[in-house]
Amino acid sequence: MQIARQLDYWEGTYRRSSGVLYPSQFAVFVVGQSMGIDTIVDIGCGNGRDSSFFSRSGFTVVGVDGSHEAIAQCKKNLTDHQYSNASFLRHEISDASMLDAVQSCLAEKASRPKIVYSRFFLHAITKDDQNTFLARSKALLANGGFLALEFRTSKDASLPKKSEPHFRRYISSHEIISSLRDYSLSVSYFVEGFGYANYMDEDPHIARLVAGHTQ
Repeated sequence: MQIARQLDYWEGTYRRSSGVLYPSQFAVFVVGQSMGIDTIVDIGCGNGRDSSFFSRSGFTVVGVDGSHEAIAQCKKNLTDHQYSNASFLRHEISDASMLDAVQSCLAEKASRPKIVYSRFFLHAITKDDQNTFLARSKALLANGGFLALEFRTSKDASLPKKSEPHFRRYISSHEIISSLRDYSLSVSYFVEGFGYANYMDEDPHIARLVAGHTQ
């Protein structure tokens, strides 16, 4: 029942969204770290604000989200702006077919290094789905590249929020870093604090990290 309520919340959120697609600060940061990589898988892509930016920046992009409404908006934006290097898939992270679907979209680039990008997704899923996400990310990075994560930390739990109440986990950065090691992913960049994801007068406590396969 909780999962159904989560989906209802996000369907309603994307149905009401304005469709204005300015990239996040984190997306701009990740592009700056992308030398030698031309493929991005955006998991939890939402209405495609960052996927669209990546596409406009010349990357081959596959955006994945569980919301029908979000993916419909992404596909409309794709058609309106004639992006030829982006694809969007409606999949839950737990869907067994997700990996094959992503690799199929990438065609000849499936075996190349990738960026697995996920912003404000990790804290919106359950711990079990987080483990599935990390396993899928490891598989997608088998040929190199890196995982880029941005999420609300445990220090954000008591801070005021602008959006209506809905399911969120507040994540310990140290626990995530430890979990990444379990999937042979090693952190090369980490920062947390305020000022990374301001929304109106909300300034959440955010962590950002970049991780790749342990050498």
